[in-house]
Amino acid sequence: MNERRGIVVVGACVVAALGVACGSEDGGGLRARVVVRNDFEGALFTLVRVVYREAAWDTPIGPGQQSEEREVSPGLDHAYALAVWEYDPTADPPQVPLIIRTKNKVEAIRDARVDVVFSEANHTGKCGGLTREEYESIAVTVFAGREVQPYDDIFCPGS
Repeated sequence: MNERRGIVVVGACVVAALGVACGSEDGGGLRARVVVRNDFEGALFTLVRVVYREAAWDTPIGPGQQSEEREVSPGLDHAYALAVWEYDPTADPPQVPLIIRTKNKVEAIRDARVDVVFSEANHTGKCGGLTREEYESIAVTVFAGREVQPYDDIFCPGS
């Protein structure tokens, strides 16, 4: 009987050691580092809130600027932003942002830095293909409790 207990204890130690050596489900603590870049050229969009995976940036990111670095769990997702045209932080009442999303999913890789880029070529919104259902779903799930431009109030050039 003591021999069996010894085997169980040794087995548990090996499993515990492997768990430490191999890391946990989140990569053993290795996180991805993320920076958000506002690469809109000529467009005066300011990103007033950005959400990517479990990280959020609430400091406005103006055209040609980038955010501070944040850590996120590795994975593949879209990034979402509330964008304001010709942002004026002193506006009264405050400007109401519209929702945009990266056109493609962005991959956060363990122990690496990734730039989440919002640009004319790499975003979608009402004018770029987000349906009413997608827009309203993002408003409720990603930006719950925040005021956003109603889908019907967004003007698309050429429409």
